[in-house]
Amino acid sequence: MLFFIKLFFRYGAGPWLRSIVYGKRILGDKAWQVMLPLMTYIGQKRAPLLQKELNIDVNDMSSLAKIQDWEDELAGVKGDWVERDPKRAIKREKECPFSALLKSCPEFCTHLAYELERATFQTLNPTYRLEKLDKLLSKGDSYCEFIHQID
Repeated sequence: MLFFIKLFFRYGAGPWLRSIVYGKRILGDKAWQVMLPLMTYIGQKRAPLLQKELNIDVNDMSSLAKIQDWEDELAGVKGDWVERDPKRAIKREKECPFSALLKSCPEFCTHLAYELERATFQTLNPTYRLEKLDKLLSKGDSYCEFIHQID
């Protein structure tokens, strides 16, 4: 399955994102009713595969953070960890090849990307929390900020 996820990120992400932006224009907020359960499903199914592939300690947020590094590398996203501790990690992503496209649909980030992350991490550690995504390149901010926490 990870092989197909890698292929998708490399070759299919752009067309898929354009179809979501188009679907949002046509369906409005109903688009999220279709896509959110899919993101939950994908997150839950990929979580154990990523845990094994990345050798993740599910009780250490700095180890769980390897998932976001893996995603960013595949998607061509550039950023830095400003905090990376056993209970909390904050990443600021300053470059995203999809941010210009998503300026017309920042809800992709606040809804779908958020749900994919939440479902993935929470499958591995039920105490995981992802704060609301307020700072986003797709909203015109200078970076995207992901604040991850576990208890």
